[in-house]
Amino acid sequence: MQLSRKWRIFLLVVLVLLMELLVLWRPLLNGLGSYLILEETSRPGDVIVVLGCWEDTVVRARYAAELYRQGLAPRIFLPGVARVKRWEDLKGRGVLLPDQRQMLQEVLEAFGVPREALETVQQEVACTEDEARVTRKWLEERGYKVVLLVTSRYHSRRADIIFSDLLRGRAEVVSLPSPYDDFRPKGWWQRREDTKRVIFE
Repeated sequence: MQLSRKWRIFLLVVLVLLMELLVLWRPLLNGLGSYLILEETSRPGDVIVVLGCWEDTVVRARYAAELYRQGLAPRIFLPGVARVKRWEDLKGRGVLLPDQRQMLQEVLEAFGVPREALETVQQEVACTEDEARVTRKWLEERGYKVVLLVTSRYHSRRADIIFSDLLRGRAEVVSLPSPYDDFRPKGWWQRREDTKRVIFE
């Protein structure tokens, strides 16, 4: 049975598209990984804001401390408290678990930031949007206008979008992701941890 001319053209188009996909899929996926990263030129600001993350506490705090030691901002703000899930189940059992803020404070001090340069609030946060809202309120009380935003590279574009939106007209956001995280945008789909990061961003 012979295929009609329309079917032959359709199959040819599908074949060409499949071949293009085979050739382009790597650059497309690499581009997706690279898109997540927004790194701006560092410059002086009023405050360094460090976003919390259990797995990236050290890499974020290390870079924030570096920026502080370079004199780019006189203060570091840690927006809120995030705790281990179900931490309240441990109350009264003699188990003391630090929250994200306490961990960030300890790491920042270990990298040379004096405690008096650190500011925080007691409010609980569960996501980047919460951190941005807490930061907005904190900034309004102080009149700061330039925020140096430190997070992980894979989280930097989304964090910048959220913070820039919530701080619009109040403060400028400069995205300075930590160069110390282990996210690799090229070939991210070959590594479980990077795949998880890309999917959740």
